[in-house]
Amino acid sequence: MGTQLSPSVTKTEKGEPMKAKTILPVGLVMLVSCAPGWAQEKGAAAPGKEVALILKRTNAERARQDLPPLKLNSLLTRAAQRHTENMARQGRMAHELDGQTPADRVRKVGYEFTRLGENVAYGMPVQDVVSVWMKSPGHKSNILGKDYTEIGIGVARDEDGVPYYTQVFGRPARGADD
Repeated sequence: MGTQLSPSVTKTEKGEPMKAKTILPVGLVMLVSCAPGWAQEKGAAAPGKEVALILKRTNAERARQDLPPLKLNSLLTRAAQRHTENMARQGRMAHELDGQTPADRVRKVGYEFTRLGENVAYGMPVQDVVSVWMKSPGHKSNILGKDYTEIGIGVARDEDGVPYYTQVFGRPARGADD
């Protein structure tokens, strides 16, 4: 099994493509105040080491472009983790599994959004995944998306130990994060 990755473009509630100068895929997580450039939703549990590394590297890429760090959101993280576990269980990397799209999955966990994107990948070490996404225009546009303010990250392994990753990027609907 080789290294694979895939970006996703999500549509608005009206069915129009999400607006994005440099945005489109989804999936990532954030941290509390453990390191510079990391932000985390108030009251959220600290992420695991792999999630923290993905968050740190994602926000480092954003910092290079003078973009604010993404805040880890527990609902986006829950959606990303569930999707990642499902991909690993099925041995299949996809934005749509079991008839569910990224938008379906985040709505299911109660996240209301105005912008949404997703990045997925598998088969590579965690220390490489962000740099590999940055080499792909669609994934890079999600990571550097100016309209995204929050992220959720999922990491899981299949029965053979092959890692799967999901970043879900979002911008909450006005008042949804109050």
